[in-house]
Amino acid sequence: MTFAHLADAAVSASHSHGTKKTSASPPDHSRHHETKNIDSRTSRDHDASYGASSSPVSPPRSSQGTPRVSLPDTPSARTGPPRSLSFKFSHSSSPSIPLQILVNGRPESGDVLENDLGERGTSYFPLTPRSSSFRGAFELTNSPSLGSPVPDKKGKAKESRFLDRFHDSPTEEGLKTSLGPSSAIVEEEEKQETEARKPMFRHKTMEPARKPTEPPREDLQRSLSHPPRDSKRPGPAAKWSKIRGLLPSVIRPVPSGGAAPHSVVTSHEVNITDELITGGLSTLMLRLWFERDEKRHRRVPVLLHRLRIRISDSLHPLQAHKAVFRIECEYANGAARWVVYRQLRDFISLHAHYALSNAFSSKKDALPEFPRTSLPYFKFLKKESNEGHVRQTDFARLQREALEEYLIKLIRAVMFHPTSNRLSNFLEISALFIALAQSGGAQYKAGFLRIHAEGNGPGFGRKSARWRERKESRWCAVRESYIVVLEEPGELAVWDVFLFDTDFKIIRPTRYYRKGLHLLRPEPEDREFITGANISELQLHPETEIDCLSAMGSIKTRLSRMFRIRNRSSPNLATTADGETQGNGDVSRPAHIRSETMSSGISTSSSRPVTPMLDPSTNLNPLRSSGEAEGGEKRGETEEQEKKRAKGRSDEVSKHTFYVENSQMRLKLFARNERQMLQWITALEKAAATTVFVKNNRFDSFAPIRLNVAAQWLVDGRDYMWNLSRAMLMAQESIYIHDWWLSPELQMRRPNKLKYRLDHLLEKKAKEGVKVHIILYQEVSNRTTPTDSNYAKQRLMSLHPNIMVQRSPSHFQTGTFYWAHHEKICVVDETIAFMGGIDLCFGRWDTPQHIIVDDPELSADKTEIWPGKDYSNPRIQDFHALNKPFDDMYDRTKVPRMPWHDIGMQVVGQPARDLARHFVERWNYLLRMKNHSRHMPFLLPPPEYRPGELIAMGLTGTCEMQICRSAGPWSLGTCNRIEHSIQNAYLKAIELSEHFVYIENQFFITSTVVNDVKIENRIGDALVDRILRAHREGTPWKCCILIPLLPGFPFPIDHNDASAIRIIVECQNRTLFRGPNSIFSRLRKERLNPDDYISVFSLRNWAKMRNGALTTEIVYIHAKICIVDDRLAIIGSANINERSQRGDRDSEIAAVIRDTDMIDGTMAGKPFKVGRFAHSLRMRLMREHLGVDVDAMTEHDYMPQDEIKPENEQEVWDPESEQEHGGRDVTQAKHETPMRNALALASEGIKLEVHAAGDAVALSASKHLKEPVGKVELHKQDLSLQEERMTYSREGEKEPGFASSIVPTLEEEVIQEGLPPASQAESAPLKDKLEHQLDESSVPSEKHTANGEAFGAPALASKDPQTDDEPPHAESGANDADEQEKTAPVTRSMLRKHLASKVGNKIPVPAPHVDPEGFEDPISDAFWKNVWITCAVHNTEIYRKVFHTVPDDLITTWKHYKEFVTHHERFAKPAKDSHSPDPVGRMPSETAYENGPYQKGGVADVAEKSRETFRTNDGSDVSPSRSSNPLDKETRSQKPVHGPEPFTKQERDEMEELLKEVRGHLVVYPSRFLEGEDMAGNFLFPADRMLPIPIYD
Repeated sequence: MTFAHLADAAVSASHSHGTKKTSASPPDHSRHHETKNIDSRTSRDHDASYGASSSPVSPPRSSQGTPRVSLPDTPSARTGPPRSLSFKFSHSSSPSIPLQILVNGRPESGDVLENDLGERGTSYFPLTPRSSSFRGAFELTNSPSLGSPVPDKKGKAKESRFLDRFHDSPTEEGLKTSLGPSSAIVEEEEKQETEARKPMFRHKTMEPARKPTEPPREDLQRSLSHPPRDSKRPGPAAKWSKIRGLLPSVIRPVPSGGAAPHSVVTSHEVNITDELITGGLSTLMLRLWFERDEKRHRRVPVLLHRLRIRISDSLHPLQAHKAVFRIECEYANGAARWVVYRQLRDFISLHAHYALSNAFSSKKDALPEFPRTSLPYFKFLKKESNEGHVRQTDFARLQREALEEYLIKLIRAVMFHPTSNRLSNFLEISALFIALAQSGGAQYKAGFLRIHAEGNGPGFGRKSARWRERKESRWCAVRESYIVVLEEPGELAVWDVFLFDTDFKIIRPTRYYRKGLHLLRPEPEDREFITGANISELQLHPETEIDCLSAMGSIKTRLSRMFRIRNRSSPNLATTADGETQGNGDVSRPAHIRSETMSSGISTSSSRPVTPMLDPSTNLNPLRSSGEAEGGEKRGETEEQEKKRAKGRSDEVSKHTFYVENSQMRLKLFARNERQMLQWITALEKAAATTVFVKNNRFDSFAPIRLNVAAQWLVDGRDYMWNLSRAMLMAQESIYIHDWWLSPELQMRRPNKLKYRLDHLLEKKAKEGVKVHIILYQEVSNRTTPTDSNYAKQRLMSLHPNIMVQRSPSHFQTGTFYWAHHEKICVVDETIAFMGGIDLCFGRWDTPQHIIVDDPELSADKTEIWPGKDYSNPRIQDFHALNKPFDDMYDRTKVPRMPWHDIGMQVVGQPARDLARHFVERWNYLLRMKNHSRHMPFLLPPPEYRPGELIAMGLTGTCEMQICRSAGPWSLGTCNRIEHSIQNAYLKAIELSEHFVYIENQFFITSTVVNDVKIENRIGDALVDRILRAHREGTPWKCCILIPLLPGFPFPIDHNDASAIRIIVECQNRTLFRGPNSIFSRLRKERLNPDDYISVFSLRNWAKMRNGALTTEIVYIHAKICIVDDRLAIIGSANINERSQRGDRDSEIAAVIRDTDMIDGTMAGKPFKVGRFAHSLRMRLMREHLGVDVDAMTEHDYMPQDEIKPENEQEVWDPESEQEHGGRDVTQAKHETPMRNALALASEGIKLEVHAAGDAVALSASKHLKEPVGKVELHKQDLSLQEERMTYSREGEKEPGFASSIVPTLEEEVIQEGLPPASQAESAPLKDKLEHQLDESSVPSEKHTANGEAFGAPALASKDPQTDDEPPHAESGANDADEQEKTAPVTRSMLRKHLASKVGNKIPVPAPHVDPEGFEDPISDAFWKNVWITCAVHNTEIYRKVFHTVPDDLITTWKHYKEFVTHHERFAKPAKDSHSPDPVGRMPSETAYENGPYQKGGVADVAEKSRETFRTNDGSDVSPSRSSNPLDKETRSQKPVHGPEPFTKQERDEMEELLKEVRGHLVVYPSRFLEGEDMAGNFLFPADRMLPIPIYD
């Protein structure tokens, strides 16, 4: 099964999971192709709806599998679907997964809403069996139980006290006395459900002998019942008759001869959706939208007749209002099940509120009478009992049944009235709770809270919210990993969301007005607070404590509680995670335990053992073990004294207020009473104990390690966008897109497939009801960053209201002008995600062939593959006029496009939800920061998949995956946290590599110093340390780096406006080759040859334009990947530079993937186990770069072949053991003073402002606040520049020069070693040097400039740059070159002779033979030297010979550069003996020749005029400076008098023949480009040094 099948199954399964029917009929386990949703509509074939075939035709395979690139006659031959993927839109092997999931061999309900088990995994209530089964609004027990009203002679309800009629086992009694036969269907259903959940359900009710006047009853659960009639108005029986007439009769027909139909309202076999659609009840639901309760809140849209409850257990039934009852609820035939804990006083309060509201209401409800006998008048009950005694267990059971009967009647009374909201609140039901019931999440607590945000952040709630709205109490719910606050409980509108993360804490403050003079006492700075982990060892058993209390102590405690007497010497107290009071090392018994065991009105004797069970709603672990009690008796005397002092200070802790804090905000929450506050704290602790986002994760990431993940890499834009368009077509609920740039008119499939255009896809899905949320980077100016996000936003939001777009950042609000949102992610239905380096914008779609021309005249079908603005070359001119997307920016006949090489991936399962959580966190943060004209909702993070759910749906793989990111204060609002987990992953992966590191990146700037600015990311340090360790250990190790030849910015490198290009090239040279901090210099200091361990490459391509003009262009590498040992891969959007790696600058996202499916491989000639994912990706990339036709190769199945191991049997790759697996205590005791709060807020504000100002830029500016403007310390700058032009000798001494001047280039080494060998060369190898291949009379002289400088002469060349016959050492005086370095000048002499020779002569390095199957071992000499390096050198020499391409190792000064430009001018002229006016070739991006794109009237000049002008500080409008510095005048203005001679037609034909020898796109990255100018300090222009380096590094 391919990943394409898996991706289809993922989205289909997610739809089936989210919309599965809740009927009681057994699920269909048969496998099928279609997925049914809740209203039984079949899923549509999206490809068919678009009129496309489900099996597109793939490009024809090459029969020979040649490694060469066969340039197609038309570019459209390479635009079909990816060859290596399958494109079926249905998954034939994926079963229809039922909602019911097996866990440990037992079925699990669709929604587990609370985990009320202790740490031991047992139930809280194992002592008594379940007292009753679930009961609904139409079920009444006919047994005269305690509290069941029976009408007396006066018509009033009277409560029965026949206690002796009850048995200890009501279940057995019910089974014995149930009357009437039941249908086979119901019996089978009850049998299955009873066997599956024996401790939880009892499906038969007790029925004693009925009176003759009672109607006959059957044993179905929803039987017909009528409340007492009222003679003054139509009785409820008449109303129920009308409602019953509205309900559908859609139960199964009774077989002939069977029992008579049951008298029921709705059978369990009726689906709730069918009931609403087919019956008249749907019209009744309209009232839920219009009716409001007394608080003007909308009705909670819940069908209370579908609600079934039971009060299963209770605690402390004889302790008056302290009695706690466990209420189990079930809604919609088990679609949702949850547990609520309520005290007896909560029932009384509920009844009192209803009675009071009913008294003042014109429409009075027939409320049931509260069961007075449920109150614990135990002595009275004992006196009235028949036998003179009653057991406590009997009373507890009867008390629960009475309250259960009361709730059933109350539901019946208010179920269709607005006052039902109060009952819904009592049972913690809200509209969101019902909506999320099938999402797989959990709700731990819900209710009203008042929330206040503290700190200088954006606040809590929308930015547009008024002050009064922020002070209102709102409905809150604690769910699996967040707190959601709703505007109203009856609506789905979210006020805001508080996410749990690794900084999540719960803080209980001290009440200041209770401290008195102690408020002035300073708090010790080194105070440590005891959390739940510490308190578990110090807590005492309640029974032991009660026995130790004397009568005097009790009186003293009560008096001190009455008069608020405090022990002045005892420290502050707070409540821990277990609810216990504590101080500075002081521990006492839990405050709420003491109130339960010694409550007023109940005489508590120390001889009576207290139950070891606590209230589960206010205690994280309500079970007490004897071991804890025994441990408590062995404490020292000092600790006992401290406990005694702490007992009198529990009231200092706030009873209503507590704080929750995460990395983004701090909230102050106000509860109505202490019990509610403890319930909220316990719920938060339960949620924190179960969520993975609170734990510390590997690499300090926000997301944990995920196992058994299905993932697939996608190379280049064609494959990525094809798969993404397919996923979008299958979307049913949501689409999340986060991009640096987005083009609405982007074609996802080509050519001319307009129905797959991005805006058309999003509009189509939005009209189908899919919610589309998009976040775009908001550029500072469209002039500096021409992405025009405003146009994209307006264009997309005008398509449909379901498409919502936010732009970020708000520059002036956050003070962020330099940094950008750089993520590229798309999440579909929170199930399948796409990520990597590919933006959904113009210029990114490309094929593995990386074609550089797209002329319709050269195409057989006259089509354009890259229409309009999509045909781009940022090296010539960046994008402009994006509001005209179909207008070309260049003349396609004269300007080639710049190919785009990129890498992304798609993933199914839990990592997709981690990415969705990251998107939700960013989206909600922006809503707090920005005002919008259109209402945009807050989003909720998706829940975790249930255990076994992905396995049951077949959506698992063999990859271990973790999402990492770079995020900080400005990008995510985390004032005290900067996450740079991507850099941590790079460092650890390189450190633990065994043999090979393969890197492709847009930039490579790390671990160096540039213009006295330190580059702090440590990736370069990790590479150097690993190389030194490999040298010491003698193990083979290599690093292969691919970066673009030049940054993708406009203008040639000598242009006055090319500052960005020069600064980035300078930073990369300082990282790799030049300066004492460069990798080359540090390795040579250790007597190592850098080329033996690390090499740098680039990509380039060529083509023929109209009329046969030859052209070339760099292939821009935009990928951001790192592959280690073919086992681990890092794929994302993060570049290797300061902006991406630090965390507080650009925001980034990346994935760390390790495939556990290990296959046999080879490394350094020895067997080596490799991971399937990383190995196949590395092979795919290297094959593409060497010209192997990857589309024509045999399709490989990259999915696992072996059985996937369970997660608990796998060993996670966590070398530093950073991943936490257990729970973490989040509750803290914290003493806070107003002064401390003020200082903390001020500190947070300062940190936020510093980060907003841009860190290094702001800190650098702060050093010169007191200096006059324009004052520069020139001597300090000169010293730092001089330091950067030093290197190390082999003795470790600093000396002038660059390491790149001494270390031979890869080309020089290949020529010296005579590579490739004859066995691996396609042509005859060179036996001798170049002059031996020619006649003595035709030996060319070396190529020199007009003033005699030798091409390729390194910086500080010995004796004279005109000779270049020795390694550079004249200035340093250290002649420590090895043999290879000494022979390098001879090799450079040969290269200069070849440069001066005719085109028809052979190049020094012949083409190697490329075997498509010979890529297994990347570091063996047979591949690394003889194929990979040799191929790169071979291609480099061809491009140099034909085009004189820039950059190049033979260009070391601006004089050399000028000579190469002169060669470009010859290209621009027609052939000498040709009658065609067309030029021989075109190289518009690498030169500034006459009539070129940068001259007056050229392409760039015309585009520049269409741009906006910007305003200077003095208010004047100016255009970009076009003035030339002296260097520009020298290089551009001075031309030969007669101009360069044009090429002949023969030379042009020889050029084309030579270009056909190119193998792939791989070339050598030059290490000596303009090295001499860099040494002289002339590489950067004076204006370049005035720009802030952090913008570019």
